[in-house]
Amino acid sequence: MAWIGCYEVRAKPGSELHGSGMYGAFVNVVVDCESEAEFREKASDALMEDRYQLLDVEDVMFIDLADTDTPKDELDLLNSQLTDGNKIAYGTFQAYPKDGLDA
Repeated sequence: MAWIGCYEVRAKPGSELHGSGMYGAFVNVVVDCESEAEFREKASDALMEDRYQLLDVEDVMFIDLADTDTPKDELDLLNSQLTDGNKIAYGTFQAYPKDGLDA
């Protein structure tokens, strides 16, 4: 079982995103877990551990990674990252600079 959600995060000092000079990002997070509550807890803990401030989460839903109707691009990549030792996977960070907020 897996759950997915789109997080908006702000880069904090020490995060990979902050080191690249970006201010924030949207990122899909997949967690191998049993419930939405467990998803939110594990995804939030992982992002905070990786030095991100959580701003918002949207579109949280259960996904069947074996379902042939599920969009394949990023889900296939995320599914390949989920292993017995790794229960959380990040998609591509769609980053934005601070200047982009004023546009």
